[in-house]
Amino acid sequence: MTKTEELFFGNQHTVAQEFELFGTGLMTGETCSIRVKPAPEDTGIVFVANGEEIKLSQNITYPGFHNLTLKTSSGDILYIEHILSVFFSFGVDNAIVEVEGKEVPFFDGSALIFSERMLQVGLKEQNSIRRYFVITERTEVRDENGIIIAEPSDKFIIHAVYQSPNGKKEEFIIEDNIEIYPDEIAPARTLFTRKI
Repeated sequence: MTKTEELFFGNQHTVAQEFELFGTGLMTGETCSIRVKPAPEDTGIVFVANGEEIKLSQNITYPGFHNLTLKTSSGDILYIEHILSVFFSFGVDNAIVEVEGKEVPFFDGSALIFSERMLQVGLKEQNSIRRYFVITERTEVRDENGIIIAEPSDKFIIHAVYQSPNGKKEEFIIEDNIEIYPDEIAPARTLFTRKI
């Protein structure tokens, strides 16, 4: 079974051991941290901020300014997308993510440090089988800046196109090869553009 197939089939996984990362927040400039802990089967991804547990779902996240933001009763937590990208790509189904501060550390604007730490700590296989939603029809979300389309497929394929403000176009395709994540995707940095 390939690494990509393992993401969708087989047993659930959690992180093999706890780890913590400290850094500076991009928006606040304040020191912030995350502590990632193993979690039991069928827990999912749970964030803990100011003593509040928030189970990850589409109802408690929303797009911010070039980031994914987590809603909590005590305020938003910014820049959760990089750690979530790493969880998906490494196959982490269950984890507790304790956040200190108003955002996840930004580091160099990529998922690289999170990915490197996951390579160090590894995964622990659990007994429950993975369960995923299956896309049965074309679905799209769009705004004035872009579009995301999901379609049924018997393969895992990502096709991304980016056009910069200066007109330069970049494109990449990943087809059933998630193993490239640590070297080719994790280092990709968030790009900020500003209209003048």
